[in-house]
Amino acid sequence: MPKVYNKGLHEGIPYHTVRFGEEPGCYQLHRPSQCRLKFPITKRPIHKCETLNKEIIMIPQTGNFRNLLVPKKKPNFYPAIMHKNEYDRLRKQAKIIPQEEQLAAMHAQEAAIQKAAKESEARKQQLKKNLKPQPGAEAATGTADPELEGPDQAAHTLSRAEMLRADCMQGPRLCNRIILASKCHAIRDAQITEKELIKKELDDEQKRLDAIMEENRQSAVKRAQEEEDRRHRLRLQNLAALKEQIQAHETAKIMEAERIEEESIRVNQANIAMQIDEAQKLKEKQYRQHKLKEMLDQGNAELLYYKQLQNEEERIMDLRIANFLKQKQERESKNKAEAEAIKAAKQKGIDHISKAQKAEQELKEELERIRNLKIQEDVEREYRRKERDAAIKRNKEMKQLHEARIQQINDIHRLIAREIAKDEQSFNNAARQNEEFIQKEKELDDKRKAQIERHRQAIMKQINDKERAR
Repeated sequence: MPKVYNKGLHEGIPYHTVRFGEEPGCYQLHRPSQCRLKFPITKRPIHKCETLNKEIIMIPQTGNFRNLLVPKKKPNFYPAIMHKNEYDRLRKQAKIIPQEEQLAAMHAQEAAIQKAAKESEARKQQLKKNLKPQPGAEAATGTADPELEGPDQAAHTLSRAEMLRADCMQGPRLCNRIILASKCHAIRDAQITEKELIKKELDDEQKRLDAIMEENRQSAVKRAQEEEDRRHRLRLQNLAALKEQIQAHETAKIMEAERIEEESIRVNQANIAMQIDEAQKLKEKQYRQHKLKEMLDQGNAELLYYKQLQNEEERIMDLRIANFLKQKQERESKNKAEAEAIKAAKQKGIDHISKAQKAEQELKEELERIRNLKIQEDVEREYRRKERDAAIKRNKEMKQLHEARIQQINDIHRLIAREIAKDEQSFNNAARQNEEFIQKEKELDDKRKAQIERHRQAIMKQINDKERAR
């Protein structure tokens, strides 16, 4: 039994799915409307797929089961693979026979027909030779069988006498004559029918060859007419193209002159626009320089203000520090005196101790306040320093921006000057090329006129020579 392979029905085969219509289903290669081939018995399209109800059995093996496919006795009307005989038949039908092979086949068929006619005639002659004699002919000629003797000879003689007597009668003689005439007429009719059939086949073959020759002649005439029409159209196209080239050449000359004039007008307009633009840019440059000067003056004023503010803050800070040191020295001297009094009156009681603790607490609070004040002053000093650095940086950036803008303006002026020089050079090159083109056209025109004049003179000379010869 064949082994079952887990493979799709359409793997590697192009197909089309038809869901609606007279014959829905899955078709290979093309749709049923495009397929003209059908099975001769069932008249079904050959390219339709069929989902087979396959019978599969399982055979136990070592460790597992094996699936085997049971072959079906009924044929598949929609095979996924075409049979070899059907494929050979379709390929033979699809073969295109050239005209030479067709003519050779016709000649071979005609030779076969003539050969069959000759063989038929030979068979007729052989039949005439091998025709059996009629009963009684042996008795009429008087010949007897030499092997018969005695009673057999007598019986034989009697039978022959009966046969001769029967031949002498009118009925059997007429029957024999009718039979012979029927055989002759049948043979003659067969010969006439065969000749007419051969003549008809030859006439049909001649008509077919005449039709082929006429079709070939009409095709040749049609091709010749098409070729003549094509040549006529080609001549008309060439003439039209030549006229278009002449007209385009004249138009190009006019357009070139207009282009040169428009180019000069555009150059003048560009120069005027450039002068206006330069004046506008100069005005804008002066305005920007004025604004930049104002910004620089404002930055310098801000810088001077911050410098004075910093000096004033430093002076105030120095005064605060001096005052703080003075107060601190006074407190230290006072504390020192109190400490000495406390030390001297240590034994005077708890009141003096509490007073010393209180003084110490006040001293700590004062120190904490001084530390906080110093931190606040450091923060304010750092903020003023950052503001001063930011102002200096901003002033520096403004100076750099001013210098970059001046450099950019100078670059733009150089670029404009370069573009103007380039445009002027391009205009001079175009004008020179135009002059050279006009000069070449003039030289070609002069050459063409001279050639035409020479040709005219040659024609006139030939006419005069012919007139003198006459």
